[in-house]
Amino acid sequence: MIDGLIITPIRRIAIPKGDVRCLLKDGDPGFDGFGEAYCSSIEGLAVKAWKCHRRMTVNLVPIKGSTCLKVHDDRPESTTRGETWSQILSPYLCRVTIPPELWFGLQGIGTEENIVLNLASLPHDDAECDELPPESFGSPWYQ
Repeated sequence: MIDGLIITPIRRIAIPKGDVRCLLKDGDPGFDGFGEAYCSSIEGLAVKAWKCHRRMTVNLVPIKGSTCLKVHDDRPESTTRGETWSQILSPYLCRVTIPPELWFGLQGIGTEENIVLNLASLPHDDAECDELPPESFGSPWYQ
């Protein structure tokens, strides 16, 4: 496991007319303020990688389809520097909190549209994040 990464199960409240899923609230582990919420769509087996935020905490919740999430630690002072963590995510099972300065990427699995919700601590700012191509860090993506 990468230092600072938090995996939180999604709490489901069963209601006869439709379930409620509690995704994130003030006081939860990984809550670092609220900046914006947005959904990212990943078509088929497409790879959206790599992204690293300097200040933003990212809270990812898969909403539709299945997604391969990879997180890579390149922080100089980290005990997990050089490690890459990978997990297949299914809708509403967990929230993955990615603190600033960790690289992450997503790949869709299957042929359907895959959607991941980001409950971000800051509004998006292109100047606040860096990007690298999918082949960076030498970790193969889901086949």
